[in-house]
Amino acid sequence: MSYTTIQLKRGGVVVAYFAPNFQVTPIDSHDLNVFVLPYGKGTKAKDVQQWKSELTVQGEFEHSTNLPGDHRAALETLFGKSPVTAMDQVNRIRHFARTSPGTFELYVGENEYRAASPAQVNVSQGVYPPVFIMEIRPPKQAGLSRVTYTIRFLEGFSL
Repeated sequence: MSYTTIQLKRGGVVVAYFAPNFQVTPIDSHDLNVFVLPYGKGTKAKDVQQWKSELTVQGEFEHSTNLPGDHRAALETLFGKSPVTAMDQVNRIRHFARTSPGTFELYVGENEYRAASPAQVNVSQGVYPPVFIMEIRPPKQAGLSRVTYTIRFLEGFSL
């Protein structure tokens, strides 16, 4: 699998390559209107079609010297330096998340989280709303050649 299979972009600019070790977990949750009946007689629910979709990306960033040549070259070009550490890659995501609020484009294989409007969403074609970064969890230990990370995204459009 290529290092470009899962990547995060902002306005067409690559923010991160999530490779070579990664896992993407989509989570769709459905908010129902629920009414509890008295005396333990059960519940009633109304389906109002309010879905929330999240994605969690988990894996390891690696020091560029440990990566295949094409991935190493892409990272070093992106950062303008050699080598690129695992924490450099995590810090780039943190920088973008904190200094430029709003949505990102996330590419996961054939699925693209990049629709500019609800009218452009096409689930059968793998086109979904863009994503917001909700949480970034790098480890606290510094100086590692591999950094395990967890990043949670929420699908949606800016208000």
